[in-house]
Amino acid sequence: MDEDPPRRMRDLLIDRRFGSIFWGKFVSSNGIWIHGVTAAIAIFAATGSTSAVALVATAQFAPQLLTPWSGSWSDRGWERFQLISGRVLCTLGSAICAVAMIFWGDGGWGTATPLVVGTAAVGIGFAVGGPSQQAVIPRLVRPCELPTAIAMNTAPLTMARIMGPGAGALLAAQWGAAAAFLVAMVCHAVFTVILVVVRIPRGAAAGKDDDSSIRHALSYLHHRRPLLFALFAVMASGIGAEPTLTTAPALANELHGGAYLVGTLSIAFGVGSAIGLMMLGVVVRRTSQEWATTAGLVVMVVGLGITAALPTVAAALGGFTLVGAGFVMTLTAATSLVQERIPDNLRGRIMAFWLLSFVGARPVTALCIGPLADATSPGAAIGAVAGVLAVAAVACQPRRLRHTASSPGLGTSSASR
Repeated sequence: MDEDPPRRMRDLLIDRRFGSIFWGKFVSSNGIWIHGVTAAIAIFAATGSTSAVALVATAQFAPQLLTPWSGSWSDRGWERFQLISGRVLCTLGSAICAVAMIFWGDGGWGTATPLVVGTAAVGIGFAVGGPSQQAVIPRLVRPCELPTAIAMNTAPLTMARIMGPGAGALLAAQWGAAAAFLVAMVCHAVFTVILVVVRIPRGAAAGKDDDSSIRHALSYLHHRRPLLFALFAVMASGIGAEPTLTTAPALANELHGGAYLVGTLSIAFGVGSAIGLMMLGVVVRRTSQEWATTAGLVVMVVGLGITAALPTVAAALGGFTLVGAGFVMTLTAATSLVQERIPDNLRGRIMAFWLLSFVGARPVTALCIGPLADATSPGAAIGAVAGVLAVAAVACQPRRLRHTASSPGLGTSSASR
């Protein structure tokens, strides 16, 4: 079977299994971000509080703390059940929010409460199915195609992070929050149908001596510091991007804009992300994935600093563009470092830690910068995040991300056999 040459990227995109899952993840991930930014706009309009925006962000992403256990179940062979049940929960959560805006959308905490409940359901669904989305990738392609598949694996989440928030803000501004939530619901429902129809090959059954505990995965990471720093860089990219969502409504309000300016800021982030993707190829070809990871963090610091220091629409748009560029560079490069270095028998759990690093930092960041923005200004909150990211950029220097052959071995890897 592997005597044939590996398929190219465009061939994988139209493959019945890999392509279907790829596009399903893209559509559903857009639903996640459409839901998130719409919930932020709706709850800010209902309460006028950035702290309330932080609360709904926490409701969506705090469940990611459960992902290590979800990853452990994935390594035990529960992927298909987790994938389908996770999408069903996300569909239900967006439906709850749509109904809430139709029947209880008059404002105040009467509107906010069902939004928090529905958003929490979306977060739980994402936590249940997220690690399995990453773990099944090696089983959708031939071994010779795995490097290409790994490189493509983060694209749906990255593209959705680029497009979803802007789409959600514009949908909410043009047709209302209820319509935006309904679009998010349809996105999740589409992926649910794809998962039911597409047959995903079962992984190798876990042996009786295989350690499927979370502790074993933590031990593996503990002995591989470059892998830990790569996960830390992923976390830093999520922290740095959070102000573009949580503080965007308040920043737009301070700059005398509304939902349309929130959408424009999200589009600026998306444009920057597209630029970042193009920059990434150049940086990696001339240097390495490690250098690209660090460079992306530096670009994010500059973008956040400009937005915080210059309270104008032009500065905010330029700053968000830089944040988007740096975000994609760091997230994509650091994720490639993680995916290429983990064994198959730990993939579910370690990719759960990847997911926890990326989105798990969001609720903590949101809960910190939301009240800070209310007490001071959006610029002060954004500046604080810039300071945190500057420390992260120093910590994630290329030499600390570089893999060394002298690292001790734990577990087995298909790559090392």
